[in-house]
Amino acid sequence: MIDQDHKSLPHISPESPFVWPEPRVLEHLAQYHDNPPYIPLINKATSIYGVMKSISLPGIELLESWLSGEQAPTVKFVIIVYPACETREVHLTQLLNMVERYDNKFSLRILPAESVFCDSVNIACVHSKLTGETHISFGNTNIFSTIPSVSSEETRINFIFQSDPVLLQSYNNHFNWLWSQAKDITHPGVTKIPILVLPKGSEEGSQMWQNYQSSFLEAEELVREGDSDDREKVEVDPETGVVTITDEQGEKIATATEELEMPELDSLAERIARLYSKGLVVSVDKLSRMPPLDAPLDPEIFGDRAKIERGAISRRVNMRVSVIDEKTLKELEKYRKSIRPLINSFSYGLAENMRWMPKSAETLFTSELDRVNKEGQQLIGALFDGSIESFIEGKKGILTEDVKNILGELGNPKEVSESQINKMMGSLKARLEKALAGDFIPKLSYSEIVFNVSEQPHIDPWGQAFTILYNIAIFSRKAISDQYFLNGIKISPDSYINAMNVFADAILQEELTFDTRSMAKKQLNILKQIKEADITSRNRCEMTIKILEGAASEEIAEELKILIKGKDEDVKETH
Repeated sequence: MIDQDHKSLPHISPESPFVWPEPRVLEHLAQYHDNPPYIPLINKATSIYGVMKSISLPGIELLESWLSGEQAPTVKFVIIVYPACETREVHLTQLLNMVERYDNKFSLRILPAESVFCDSVNIACVHSKLTGETHISFGNTNIFSTIPSVSSEETRINFIFQSDPVLLQSYNNHFNWLWSQAKDITHPGVTKIPILVLPKGSEEGSQMWQNYQSSFLEAEELVREGDSDDREKVEVDPETGVVTITDEQGEKIATATEELEMPELDSLAERIARLYSKGLVVSVDKLSRMPPLDAPLDPEIFGDRAKIERGAISRRVNMRVSVIDEKTLKELEKYRKSIRPLINSFSYGLAENMRWMPKSAETLFTSELDRVNKEGQQLIGALFDGSIESFIEGKKGILTEDVKNILGELGNPKEVSESQINKMMGSLKARLEKALAGDFIPKLSYSEIVFNVSEQPHIDPWGQAFTILYNIAIFSRKAISDQYFLNGIKISPDSYINAMNVFADAILQEELTFDTRSMAKKQLNILKQIKEADITSRNRCEMTIKILEGAASEEIAEELKILIKGKDEDVKETH
């Protein structure tokens, strides 16, 4: 049973993925900050859809609160009703009024089940266009309900997790099929659900079930009084929620999942796994890049060869041609090549040639991409001030003269033919047309990464984890201590730093003073020592997280000395 009256209990705010209710709540060690605990996902949602078993007044009120907000999501649900369920005609009438009131924001269909023993599960998909994420709630507690205070609550379980695209598409197919089978609540007669009540069983049957329940309670009482050999004791860690079991001597015994040899994440691995879920690996589609606006030129036009090799000596000649002045060409090239600096500004290094972007930074990153692309297109559009063909034709005389001058400098009296000049002009024209018609910025792709702990000797996931943690820690401290670090960023520094603050860095909670800058510099030095120290990557991760959480530099420095000393002693023992 979950006691909602324990106001003094510490609050917990689980982040997806999680299961609720969890042991800390069931054992009265904590209570949820939000009731139900998935409300933060609802607040960010742009659409919510799924299937629910029946609905009553509390659920309708909760649903109304979602729809009446300023940034209300679009909601579509199939409600399964069955004989003697809690849904009444008055409830369906209220929902019908809401559908009419919220118009295209709220759609509802009703599907009656044949039997009172309806075994449908509750599923809700919560989607955010801002992040592109879809979280799924799956379980036997209705998403339109708060956590009920009933003795059977420990038998309920609900999974909240971010769906992968394949699973989501599979469910969407199922939902679309079910939606087609259900009747719209606006259809005549749909709200006229009959009032039915489950018949009571016999007194004898009721007594037999009570006796059965009592036998469990009596056995539990015997354990408390010490009259039973079955004295397993369950303990729940108030910080992590991890369950441990001890025997009558207080010795730890294997849990059910340990006996099954299921892999488990310790607290550090779980934090890394959750960190990975907050970002995406971003990469550039090289095939969509805009080609350079100057074109390669065949040296043979000038009586030369592109490549000559004689034994160990090789000679290469690289020639390019452009009808755009050098200053403008450099400016256009800056825009054309701006994608990499932009990605680097809004992401963290994960591994060689791999960048990891916080989902919280995607919106700002996209706005900067749009700005750069727009400025680049305006620049090239103003350059032509008409058609590319007329621009190219106007440069033909200058290009012909420049070719003659190059030939003269090379001491080659050869004349370049009209067809060769036209070939150069055609190549340049094709490049400029592609630049004007397309985007300056190439297409990007995003992919998820998952942190997996492996016991294989040649695999170490902690090295990559440290790289990202290290870069996150470096970012905040350079932003504070280096006055030039944010140069070139054309958005609000506060917005930029907040978007990149994916680990709730303690130093960013401090007031910006001389002492804060000094602390940032000290921590940068400690981070460098951690990176270069001969310790395990897992140790590096642990100490970097402590720095991110606000541990003093002196404390980390001392811990690092102890680790290095221990490593040196281990090496001596092996020899």
